[in-house]
Amino acid sequence: MADNKQSAAGSLNSRDVDQWLNNTKVFLAPLVFTYFGAVALIIQQPGHRFALTDFVPTNNTIGIMVLYVVNVAFNLARKIVAGNA
Repeated sequence: MADNKQSAAGSLNSRDVDQWLNNTKVFLAPLVFTYFGAVALIIQQPGHRFALTDFVPTNNTIGIMVLYVVNVAFNLARKIVAGNA
């Protein structure tokens, strides 16, 4: 039951890690929707011929991916410094 207590600053207990992983999964949804939306826009163009390069992320999608990674890293660092979830 020690994992129900608030973790000390500079560390995370398993409950905090589980919450961080859950937040990471939840905030992954907009990135996934953006990626598949961009692929759908490419495929729907008139006269388009399907190619594997259709699945290469656009610059906007890459920018969103970078922001997602930065946000996840910032969220983890914030939790470690604060010592709580």
